[in-house]
Amino acid sequence: MTSLNLSLVNQTPEADDTNHGSVSTSQGLLILVNLLVMVFICVGNLFTILAVWRTPSLRTVPNMYVVSLAVADFLTGAIIPYYALTLYPPFQEELDKKKYLCLFRYVWFHVFVAKSISSMVAISFDRFLFIKYPLHYGSMTSPTKAGSVIAATWIISLLLGFVPLFHNNWEDGKGCYSFKILTTEYRVYGLCPAFFFCCFLTAGFYGYIVRKAIRHQRRKRERCMSQAGMSANIVRSTTSDWKSVKVFMLVFGVFFVCWVPNFTILLVGYIWTISPVVINFTVIVGFLNSGMNFIIYACQNRQFRRAFKSFVGLQRRPSVTTSLSTQ
Repeated sequence: MTSLNLSLVNQTPEADDTNHGSVSTSQGLLILVNLLVMVFICVGNLFTILAVWRTPSLRTVPNMYVVSLAVADFLTGAIIPYYALTLYPPFQEELDKKKYLCLFRYVWFHVFVAKSISSMVAISFDRFLFIKYPLHYGSMTSPTKAGSVIAATWIISLLLGFVPLFHNNWEDGKGCYSFKILTTEYRVYGLCPAFFFCCFLTAGFYGYIVRKAIRHQRRKRERCMSQAGMSANIVRSTTSDWKSVKVFMLVFGVFFVCWVPNFTILLVGYIWTISPVVINFTVIVGFLNSGMNFIIYACQNRQFRRAFKSFVGLQRRPSVTTSLSTQ
């Protein structure tokens, strides 16, 4: 949902002329970093998609949202070269001259990142239903309903992302820079409220889950303390409960930490000039969130880990003893 310019060519035109056709050492390093981030994101999310596809026991309703998120994150990683190439002056010149080549750079970024964030909200809501209504969760959810929710998130993301095609500040010779091309209304009054609203929803769902887990842990401890010889069970139940709590906190914590710097820059960038170095750093951190989602949602599940091991030949068959819905 951010559309910050990824290149160091936000410098003055005079600086651009002195480096015409050449790539500096810092630009080359940034290109390499972005390509490494792309590989990290795409490989990790591709593994997640393949794990569900190749493992029948992983084809559950909760994992439909996980795959949807992995697809969005994979596509987010796939467009990184479109941004990294702006560090190559001739490509930036083409963006500066061609309106739709420039605009689609931001359109697809908005679509895929919006889809990633909306998938995060959908997953947190699914976990909320599982915790709040454990006895009715099966009847409340189904592959058809999950598919409808996923389709709705794609439609919303496409509508939000394609706004710049019809509402922009494009002027010939102005340059393809986000703070010049994208309107203040779209970013400050559209993207930012949508982002913080998603944060509010996700925090609310995970906050409820944390409170529920703490209460459940307390009740278990009280029951166990009233019976003799249950100390081992206390330890096991406490460890299990807090493992789930820590995963939920980590999910939102990493999401929040990765995206807030970008949206802070988005807000203040229309008031003060932002250093290109700061812009590059916050954008890379935002991109990294797409890779971290794979680690949090996939690697924290034993069955996913075993499926990954089977991909690299460390284990022939993934175990079918656990499910993401039990996390």
